[in-house]
Amino acid sequence: MVTDSDTLKKILDSIRDFPPIPQTAFKVIQILKDQEFHVTDLVHCISKDMGLTTEILRLANSGLYNPSNQITTLKQAITYLGMNTVKDLVISLSSKSLYGSGNLRLLEQKLWEHSLTTAITARLTALRVDKKLAEQCFILGLLHDLGQLILGKEVQEYESIVAEAYNKELDLRELESEKLGFDHTEVGGLALEKWEMPAVFVDVVRWHHEPEKSSNETLAHLICFANNLIKSKHIGINNHYDEEKFNRSMEHLDLTEEDADEIESTLLDIFEKEKELFKV
Repeated sequence: MVTDSDTLKKILDSIRDFPPIPQTAFKVIQILKDQEFHVTDLVHCISKDMGLTTEILRLANSGLYNPSNQITTLKQAITYLGMNTVKDLVISLSSKSLYGSGNLRLLEQKLWEHSLTTAITARLTALRVDKKLAEQCFILGLLHDLGQLILGKEVQEYESIVAEAYNKELDLRELESEKLGFDHTEVGGLALEKWEMPAVFVDVVRWHHEPEKSSNETLAHLICFANNLIKSKHIGINNHYDEEKFNRSMEHLDLTEEDADEIESTLLDIFEKEKELFKV
């Protein structure tokens, strides 16, 4: 469980229903459970969702994955990216169905930009720190603020909380706790748990602001580092950059200022070249 405290009860009482995992993502999970599945089954399933197909093709051809030749079919993309990566991408990209609903309609583009740039930054950083964590970092970057989307959908006053944090440059998470009694990391962790996502995803989303508390500390520091780097560039709706946390994550990850500058430069280059990726 995410928490055994009274906070969990408050969340359950305040939020009526977490959205179910989207149908395409559910079907992909079921296909991959069968050890004898065929890649054409996966192609057939995903291709029915044109939005998802487009997103996967965009990502596969982007500077983030940098293929040697252009990828023009979903089957090529799945083969190139790998089954596990595609599965996690389908689940995380399916969370975009939450954008465009609820109280965050005017801010959804900023939320998506922040999530995707955090994902790219976390992946770039992991490639320097521990390559085997790179794909998990990308998925976690996409999902780390899922709780904000759910709060925007389910909590009527959340729009005003976000606006206050943005206008006064306050820490959104602290303001959430003050106004609601819980914050978006708890909600996001709970939603991922309900979706039966891997325990590591639940844990890191829950503790990405406090990585020392995570059971997967390096992963949590990677997301914390990326999250704060993006905030420092004013990409998103919560630009409260925490320099102390940023520096602690740099120290844990054994990154130098030169490393951070190079990661930032690469990220901004991808951000500029891959505009289509940032459209909701």
